[in-house]
Order: sequence, then C-alpha cells, then structure tokens
Amino acid sequence: MTLAYHLVIYIAAASGGHIDNDSAHRAMADIVLTTVGHRAKLLTEVDTLWTERIAHYAWNIHSRRMALYGRPRLVAPEPTWPGQAERLAVRIRYATGARVDHIGSTSIPDLPAKDVIDLQVSVTSLDDAESMSPALIDVGLVFHPGIDSNQPHGAVSDPDQWRKHYYKSADPGRPANVHIRPYGTAGWRFALLFRDWLRADPQIRAEYLTVKRALAHRFGTDADTSRYGLAKDPWFATVFPRMEEWARATGWREA
Repeated sequence: MTLAYHLVIYIAAASGGHIDNDSAHRAMADIVLTTVGHRAKLLTEVDTLWTERIAHYAWNIHSRRMALYGRPRLVAPEPTWPGQAERLAVRIRYATGARVDHIGSTSIPDLPAKDVIDLQVSVTSLDDAESMSPALIDVGLVFHPGIDSNQPHGAVSDPDQWRKHYYKSADPGRPANVHIRPYGTAGWRFALLFRDWLRADPQIRAEYLTVKRALAHRFGTDADTSRYGLAKDPWFATVFPRMEEWARATGWREA
C-alpha cells in the first residue's frame, strides 16, 4: 500500500509565463502545485505538504486513526465540493464495485456547510460492508465502531432499518464521512430523499440553514462534532412528514 494510491498530486508546469492548466489532470488531483516562481518556493510548498498533510495521513493509515475534523464551523459553499466528492467516490467504486452517492450538505449547491464530504455507499447487506473494510482502508478510510445507526424517523421505527457502518477519512487535508447502508433501508432512502428535497426547495434549504447556524453557534466550542449532529434529529423528525409529502407530490423515486 502506498500513499500514491490515496493522494494525487498534479504539478502544473510553467512555460513562457503560462501555467499548464490541463483541466482533466486538475480534476483528478487532490493537490495542485505549480512551478511558477523560484524553485525554492516550490520546495518549501512540498516540505509543508509533507509535514502538514502527507506524514500525518501516512501515520493515520498505519495506526488506523481517523483525522481530527475540529469544531462544527460552517463555511461558504465551495464550488469544488462536488468534484472533491467524486474523486473519493471514484476510488471507492474502483476498490469495492459499489454504488456511491454524494449526500449531505456539501452535495447541496449554495448551502453553507462544514467542510466535510459525506458519501453513501450502497450494499446488499452489512455483511458486505464487513468484507469491504480492507479495500476502504486502501483508499484512506478508517472504520468508526462507535457509530452504527441513525435516529429513526417517520413510521419506520425498526432499528435494523437505520443501521449502517461508518468510516472517516484518515486524510487531514480532506475530511470525509462514508456511510455504508443496505439498499432500500429507511436510512438509505432518507439520505437520498433529504438531499433531493433540499436541492429542489429553496425554502427548506433556508430553514435547514437556520437550524445549522444555531447549532454551530451552540456547539461551536466542541472539538467533537457528534453533539452538533445529534442535535439536528428533533428538527429532522419535525420536517419528515413534509419531506414525504414532497416525495408523493413529485413522484420522487430513488435513482
């Protein structure tokens, strides 16, 4: 296993005062460096990259440790979030053969969010998730045994319908959460339906943002974001019937 598999570094060469701006290479790259300016500047950037990201990443993978994400702080929407999510999703698909969807706030255009990518991996059963673990480690993800379900919402109260396996990125430079859920379960459906509802309805986006901002302020000093996440559950329960009504009215179906 090598870090070359986890991080793609694109060095854009400069020639005649112009920077090579190959969009295909940039789209694949986690990190872009340029050779513009003095050679010493590039070497300093490489040293910083090594000490602040790659070395920590290597140690996290070696010791099966998740990267620390810090406090729940909302940032302005980042246009590159979908591309960053797709880079990780492609690696997971290649390693496991599974369906991977970008979910969560970073999948919603124009919505401020924590700078954390959320992905959902679809499996036939959670037994399949067990067998995926080595492949997920190889793409820089670490199993989090402390989180194995979500709070039930709506009419589906069976806890098995909300179970999941949960992985976090070991890369300190790209926080990511990966939720592995069986096809068709209530938790799997909720993640996709809530995403699509937010994308379609500006009013619910604004309402959700108000909730997120209030909770980010309330839990802004917590180094662990779990309380921030759990505190959203009462709001989810309140809006769940409206979301289901939207699904019926629009004929929404899981892609």
